[in-house]
Amino acid sequence: LGADDPAAIFVAFDVLDARLEHLRRTFPSGTLHTVAVKSNPLRAVLRHVVGRGFGLEAASFEEVLLARSSGARNDRIVFDSPAKRRSEIDYCEQHLPGLIVNANSLDELGRYRRCKRLRLGLRINPLEGGVAPGLYDVSRPGSKFGEPIRPARAIVDAFLAMPRLVGLHVHVGSEVADLDAAAAAVGKVFELARQIDAACAARGLRKRVEFVDIGGGAAVNY
Repeated sequence: LGADDPAAIFVAFDVLDARLEHLRRTFPSGTLHTVAVKSNPLRAVLRHVVGRGFGLEAASFEEVLLARSSGARNDRIVFDSPAKRRSEIDYCEQHLPGLIVNANSLDELGRYRRCKRLRLGLRINPLEGGVAPGLYDVSRPGSKFGEPIRPARAIVDAFLAMPRLVGLHVHVGSEVADLDAAAAAVGKVFELARQIDAACAARGLRKRVEFVDIGGGAAVNY
């Protein structure tokens, strides 16, 4: 195309639409599907995805801004970065009310205590190692991703103490071949949600877990 523009990218939108529609049919109605920005960070493609009624998932602050500029509403963007700067959190609080933000750990939750406009979740490591292959497996003990599901008491206490903390996030890994094992890991997080709901009810709180964010990806035939 030119010395400074040597590449062209072609997108099969009919294939993309077929996969989006497959997701819509497979999950219950009312599910918020968010497509990972990093999987195709082209504004034209992201606008197409948003136009089909899907949200966007951002693994970095820059991806949050790209998602917003692609037309996604704040409440249909999920910010999942495991290393969020305080300045990024402050920007989201001031300029992106309603944004869904998943904290990576209980320690990170301390950065949100003054936030009143974000919808917060906590990433959980279900300790279900072996679901994904090699480096793609992020559910083993010692993983830097997510708060270990055991012991659960500190997680439950965090939900009791923080009104804006309303969701759980689980991401067992990528290139997952054993979908039954992945489903079992997700099931453990749903059981944790039930424990949290019971604890809130016992305290007389009307609060409940409002969402479980299921991340990760099935193996791809390249």
